[in-house]
Amino acid sequence: YKMYKQVAVVLLVTLFFNSSSARFIEVLNKCPYGLTAKTLANAPLPSLGEKYLVPGESFRFEFPYKWAGRVWGNDAGHATLFEISTDADDGQDYYNISVVDGFNLPLSAGNLNSGSGAGCKWFHCFDYASCEGYHFPTDDAGHVTACTGANYQVIFCG
Repeated sequence: YKMYKQVAVVLLVTLFFNSSSARFIEVLNKCPYGLTAKTLANAPLPSLGEKYLVPGESFRFEFPYKWAGRVWGNDAGHATLFEISTDADDGQDYYNISVVDGFNLPLSAGNLNSGSGAGCKWFHCFDYASCEGYHFPTDDAGHVTACTGANYQVIFCG
């Protein structure tokens, strides 16, 4: 019995640390149509891939330590982007929404109540004009925020 108890404790601890260490960006499709959620990493980092989502479906892209890149929906060349750089030298994740390249669909993005720091907040972009994001490359009027150790969610049409 004692050996089984020790094995159970080791398994529980292993499961806890393995499941809690994987960080992710969850994408959720609230659009009334299917779309493809895509990622592109900053070179030379690996892309997280892409996933077709039917209305109401969600998917989690797990990202490695110090991952940086973008997430967007559909194949449009002019897309609303969620941009993120994780585990910076100061320990923070930095993220924002960008419509610098254009606007293709509403997007909201932020942390999933898993991070810490006063900067952990949500951005909303329902149309180009009211988008709480970058409209041009030097648009630094509070459109980027920092958070520590968070998982994130990107909601298309939400």
